[in-house]
This record gives sequence, C-alpha cells and structure tokens, in this order.
Amino acid sequence: MRFLCHHLHHTAAAALGTRVKYLLDTPEAIWGSLEAGQHIEAARRQLRAEQVHAALHAAHGRDVSARFPLLTHQWPFVVAARCGRRYYWWRLD
Repeated sequence: MRFLCHHLHHTAAAALGTRVKYLLDTPEAIWGSLEAGQHIEAARRQLRAEQVHAALHAAHGRDVSARFPLLTHQWPFVVAARCGRRYYWWRLD
C-alpha cells in the first residue's frame, strides 16, 4: 500500500510538472508557429494553453502560482501571443 501511495504521488507530481512545462514553452511555440506561417497551429496551442492554465488553477488554486512563480511571470506572454496572432491574421487580409 505504501508503494502505491508513493507511486500515485509521483505520478501526480509528474503530471503537474508536465502541464507547467507545457505552459512555459507555449509563448515560444506560438511565436515559432506564427513565424512559420502555421497560424492554425498557433491558435490551437493558444487554446490548449488556456485550457491547461484554467485546469491547473481550478485544481490547485493559488498553490500553483506559489510553487511555480515563473508560470505567473510567463502567463502574460501567452496572453500577448493572442494579440500577436490577431496581428498576423489582420496582415493576411
């Protein structure tokens, strides 16, 4: 039983870390997609990031911000990428 509890804790921590890394990598991925002309992929990444961000905060609340302060610092860049995506769409018209 002790092994199972330790395994579940490790799995949950790995899942949390994976989601945080996904969010931290998102601005670079979005801008890279935009520069490569992959606007749909940039939009998909933005939407997935917003869903992951909302799910993290729903599940962990302010604890996520306290445990991962870089995520709080990085999130405005994810939101700014949405504006950049709009700029790219506007330029295409």
